[in-house]
Amino acid sequence: MFRNTELYRAKYKDVPAQDLGRLYELACSELALQQDKRDYIIKSYILLISVIVPLIISLGDKVKSVHSGAILLAVGLTGYVFSLIIIRYRTYKESYWITCIVLSQLINLEPGSLTKQNIQAMYYKCLKKKWMKCVKEKNGKKKVNYRHLVRSTFFSAETLLFIVMAFFSSVISGLGLDFLMAGCRLGIILSFAASLMLFALLLVRYYTNLKDVFRVLVDGRNDSFNIPFSKAWFLHFYKD
Repeated sequence: MFRNTELYRAKYKDVPAQDLGRLYELACSELALQQDKRDYIIKSYILLISVIVPLIISLGDKVKSVHSGAILLAVGLTGYVFSLIIIRYRTYKESYWITCIVLSQLINLEPGSLTKQNIQAMYYKCLKKKWMKCVKEKNGKKKVNYRHLVRSTFFSAETLLFIVMAFFSSVISGLGLDFLMAGCRLGIILSFAASLMLFALLLVRYYTNLKDVFRVLVDGRNDSFNIPFSKAWFLHFYKD
């Protein structure tokens, strides 16, 4: 599902460094592909629950509550896994977006200037331009401005689609748990709490991974820079 660095380098090793226009087109295509994969997962999951949930409800007492609960819980946990995959796509898409911006800037440089140092410097510059607003400085120390991060990304298409996916998977999981605990007085309360916790965990994971994209702006570490830059395969045409 995800390509590794060696496969990418093998695929694009014959692309001339000066052919940045071609690399830009490839990066844009990969950017769109990540979005298509995300949409496909969401559509598939919605189709799955649109079949399973009505079927469980229509069968009613014909199927034991514990069996219905197990099926719904399995469907809910499947949605949880799909949500994690979408998070991965989100971080890759962000890296490809920055890559496209970098390539559009590198076109203005001379071919001899396309060194590893200059390419990484341009990537850092573009990363800083977009995400520095989500970093705040207090008492001489830089920290992530989570309030601004959430506010600036919450109503984006990527985040809203993820929330839809996370919501459905959390609700279905809670519903399955409720069926499994049909004889428990606290079943509804516990299932609601489980749904809420699962939804919260997914949101935290989403923003934690998104934070890793620009974490270098906070701590300035090479390891933090390599997290997003390692995904920018199209910028790895330089020779060390």
